[in-house]
This record gives sequence, C-alpha cells and structure tokens, in this order.
Amino acid sequence: MSFEVGGKCLAFHGPLLYEAKILKIWDSEQKKVETLNDGSVTATVEGSDTDEVPVELADEDCYFIHYQGWKSTWDEWIGSDRIKEFNEDNVQLRKKLVEDARNAKKLQQKRKSTASGASSGPNRKKHASASSSSSSSSSSGGGGGGGGSKDESSKRSTSPQQNSNSNLNSYNKQIIIPISKITVHIPVKLKSKLVDDWEFITKDKKIIKLPQTENNINLILQNFKKYFITKKTNQLNSLINQSLMDEFIVGMKLYFNKILPKILLYRLERLQYDEILKKHGNNNLDLCNFYGSIHLLRLISILPELISTTTMDEQSVSVIVKHADILLSWLSTVEFNNFFNFDKIDQDGDSYYINTSSQYEGVALGM
Repeated sequence: MSFEVGGKCLAFHGPLLYEAKILKIWDSEQKKVETLNDGSVTATVEGSDTDEVPVELADEDCYFIHYQGWKSTWDEWIGSDRIKEFNEDNVQLRKKLVEDARNAKKLQQKRKSTASGASSGPNRKKHASASSSSSSSSSSGGGGGGGGSKDESSKRSTSPQQNSNSNLNSYNKQIIIPISKITVHIPVKLKSKLVDDWEFITKDKKIIKLPQTENNINLILQNFKKYFITKKTNQLNSLINQSLMDEFIVGMKLYFNKILPKILLYRLERLQYDEILKKHGNNNLDLCNFYGSIHLLRLISILPELISTTTMDEQSVSVIVKHADILLSWLSTVEFNNFFNFDKIDQDGDSYYINTSSQYEGVALGM
C-alpha cells in the first residue's frame, strides 16, 4: 500500500471504517516525519514532530490522520494495521461494515422490545417507549462521548453512528492467504455485544472494570477446553485433537498479549492499560489474567486479518478457524449469560462497565 501526506485514506476507529486525511507520516527506517506545509511536503528528523510519535508505533511506519467531519481533537496516530487505501473495494467494505452494524443493532433492539413487552404486561407501551429512548441515547458516535453538551452532540452527529463486530484492523503486510478464504462466523447476539461495547466506551465514556478476576481470558479458555473434554468428547476424541485444542488456546493467548496495546484497545482504555503495566511491570506480564470476555471477542473478530498476514498453510488456518467457530458457539450459548451479562453487579457493587475520571477523557483526547 502507498500513502501520501495530504492524501485520502480509510481508517478503522473501533469496528468501522471512516474517511480520513493523512496529515503526517512517520518513516520508521529513516526516523523522520513527513508533514504538509503550505502545499509542500517537509521532513523533520528531530524535534516536536518526531517526539509526538507514540512509543508503541515508533518501530513501524505510522500515520497522523484527521477523520473527515470530526473535530481535530480526534486526530491521532495510527499504525499500518488501521489504515486502508481509499479505493472502490475498501469503500464497499466500509458500506458492508455499516450494514452489518445496522442489522446487529436492529436485532438487538427487537429483542429488547420483545423482552420489555413480555415482562411489562399492561405497561408494555410505556416500557417500549422508555426502551426506545434509552436505545437512542446510547447510539454511538465515532468520537462521541456521554454527557450532553452542544459540542459533543455536534461531534456525534458528524460521525457515523453504526458499529460492527468485524475488521478492527487489516495489517499492511504481504497477504499470503487470500482474506476472502478466511471467515469466522460470529453469532448475531455476540455482534450486538460488540456494538454495545463500542457505545459504552465512545459515547458513555465508560471502561471495563479490571482485572476481570472471575472471568478473565485464561479462565474462559480453560473452561472452554474443559467443557469439550467432558461434554463433547466427539470434539476431542484423540490425543491429536486435544493437542490441536491446546495449540489453539496457546496461540490465542500469544496473539492477545502481543496485539492488545496496538489494536484491541480504544484510546479511552489506554490509561488503564498503562496503569496495569506500572503496577505489575511489563516483564512477561500475562494480560490474559486481567482482561475478559469482550476483549477476547474483539480479538476473535479480527482473526481473519491476523491470520492473513502469516505464512500459515491452509490446513493450519482451517484448524484455527474451526476452533474459533466452536469457541464462538460456546460463548453464545452455554456461557453467554455468564460472560456477557453487562448488568451483573460484582461483590464490590460495580457493574461490568465503570465510569471514568476526567483524566481518562483527557488521555483519550490527546491532552
């Protein structure tokens, strides 16, 4: 892929693609920042421009972008994993992600309305109205935040409102396996949870309470394996299949620990991540002990993009996709209420998502 300062691109923010303009480019090999000044491109080798490149992106080419129609407070540096060329194929991908998000949201609202009607009896209309109001107030904006100020409302109105489960990122590396051949089947009810997740964070300015002591990723994957060993022996009927399951789990954990800070976190979550590193150190820290179901789901949703950047043979890819589909089925049926009940109150009186301080919001805005 080839990008130019001042050129248009498409960039992932959350699960959707947005039109953006490239303001600066960091060349990791020559250690310089290219900037557009008065119509001409200038390169800075040292100084404020190079100092502002995020540490986690300094070893790769990255791009400082402005989202079309958004306020400049949402301008940010992004890596090659979040940028796509502005061409017809990617524009169609953008439309597909929006359509997927609409469908997931409609189904979610339909289920909420049905549940409200069933439990309300004579007051069904009243509760349906309240549900509609609640749904409307929680529809997400690309850079939105909760509250209600005029500026925030304006910012939300200029940003696309829908969400999707798929394609947080797409790596800018040689594609070994055509991505069209790699698909994980995410149940609609899990897609809806990804929509909720984005709304909680980008609109309501909430983050997930950490650590997830009861349902962290390590425990989820352990329970997943145990379930299929004890209940689904036909899925693990040989030492070979058990070995494949072990390799899948190890691979998922390795993926998660490596890409979490670069791909899987929203900006509002970065301060929380930094606090974990500060408290526990960064030496062989297993982040799967801190993060839980929704972050695991974010990872699974971009597995096709991650796999497509490897030199894996098709048989290995098939094994990973098969186990990912089994895991998704298990999460959406057997353990759905356990792992994705965002209204559940823990022993400290907190729900799954908690409010953030102004310090968190400042970090999210690059202040």
